[in-house]
Amino acid sequence: MKFFAAMSSPEAQEFQSSLCDLTVNSKPLISMLTMLAEENQQHAKQIVEVIERHIHQVTHTLNFAEYPCLCSIIV
Repeated sequence: MKFFAAMSSPEAQEFQSSLCDLTVNSKPLISMLTMLAEENQQHAKQIVEVIERHIHQVTHTLNFAEYPCLCSIIV
C-alpha cells in the first residue's frame, strides 16, 4: 500500500497506520479511530478510501474487526 500512502495526507496515513492495528474487535481502538476520523473531517474522502482499501485487503482472511469501526465513523 506504499503507493497509496504516498498520495495521502499525513492524517490519512496516520489513520491507515492505526487501522492496521485493528485485528480484533477492540472498543478502545475503534473509539480512537472514530475520534481520529472526526478530528480530520476535512480528509474524510481519503480516510474512507483507506478504510475501503483495508477492508478489501483483509476480507479474504475473514477478519471483520474493521466493520464496527466503519459503522462507528458513518454514524
